[in-house]
Amino acid sequence: MATFPILMVRVTLESPSTQDLADWAIKLLDGLGYTVSPKQRAPETPQQLATRLNLSRRLILRRLAHPGCPQVRVVHSQGGRVSLIFATPEFEAFLKRPLRGADG
Repeated sequence: MATFPILMVRVTLESPSTQDLADWAIKLLDGLGYTVSPKQRAPETPQQLATRLNLSRRLILRRLAHPGCPQVRVVHSQGGRVSLIFATPEFEAFLKRPLRGADG
């Protein structure tokens, strides 16, 4: 049976801000070959997203079908309806801005 040495490292970090500490940790993990991605918002139903953004559910569903809609992850039910939306900041900005020559 192989035995492995036990390695314990204790690190104490001081940082003027949480963002500086996060930047340091991301650089460290990147240097070790890991990838760190931004935190994703939890998926929402079209109605939850509409309520949060103070928009109509119908407008959100129409904008999802628009050719200029940014890429956003959507989960469909077995019947083909949109059941969950993983909204991104780009998608939310697209929903809020008026479209040229259209009412939504």
